[in-house]
Amino acid sequence: MDPQQELFSTLLTELKNTGYDVYDGFLPPDNTPYPFVYLADSQQIDDRNKTAVFGSVYQTIDVWNNNPKKGRCFTNFAQNQRNMQSNKKNPKF
Repeated sequence: MDPQQELFSTLLTELKNTGYDVYDGFLPPDNTPYPFVYLADSQQIDDRNKTAVFGSVYQTIDVWNNNPKKGRCFTNFAQNQRNMQSNKKNPKF
């Protein structure tokens, strides 16, 4: 599995485990209840040298909410997702 797909699959699984509704590919219908998470754009950039290929993977995660008083909980949510990726024991990317 390439790094971009591995990151996407891991995020999708972990985000669904948080209890939020998670969407990818297309935004959900207009009447979808808030809050929800949308896995948006993903990008993989490879950098080659003589002996190896290095790369970076970028994933946009949009968290949609209609209650400005709950903004802090989504800041915590985002931090938890960053921690999840940085604490991954055996990253393949």
